Amino acid sequence: MRKQTNTQIWLAAVLVLTGCGLGVGVTRAQAGASITLSPGSGPGGTSTVISGTGFMPGDTVFIEIVGPSGETGRLATVSPDAGGRFAVTVTMPAGGPIEQIPLMAYPLSLGMRSPEAIAQAPRAVFTLTPAAPVMPATGTASAGATQAVSAMTMLTLLLGSAFLLAMGGLRLLR
Repeated sequence: MRKQTNTQIWLAAVLVLTGCGLGVGVTRAQAGASITLSPGSGPGGTSTVISGTGFMPGDTVFIEIVGPSGETGRLATVSPDAGGRFAVTVTMPAGGPIEQIPLMAYPLSLGMRSPEAIAQAPRAVFTLTPAAPVMPATGTASAGATQAVSAMTMLTLLLGSAFLLAMGGLRLLR
């Protein structure tokens, strides 16, 4: 059996303590992380500012939509400033039958995209509201206006379905 020198033992202790300190630092930085949306609701196509606080400065943070089955789609990639903050403007997709769009800010420092790491990512929800239909100034809807509203509704449903299919396709590619 080989005897360890005091220098080797001291070096091992420093490495272990440093590793523990780094792990605690990451946990603390991510434990207080949060995101907010402004505005937090609107029709599809609304631009919203996603603001984050409590992130590790210089980390890479992925802003993602979370689908119904847990699949994700990236909206933006940001890097928090020296204070651990960021703000990015994104355009919300039309959701069709979806009324809530869950978002998460996934910091690269959480490591692999395990279910545990994804569960730690700060989240917020954007609420889709119906677009206000355009009505004639007379107060009665003409046949043309009714057809336009029906066409817009069908287009919204078609785009929402395409979005859901694309999200499912992204899930299969991962």
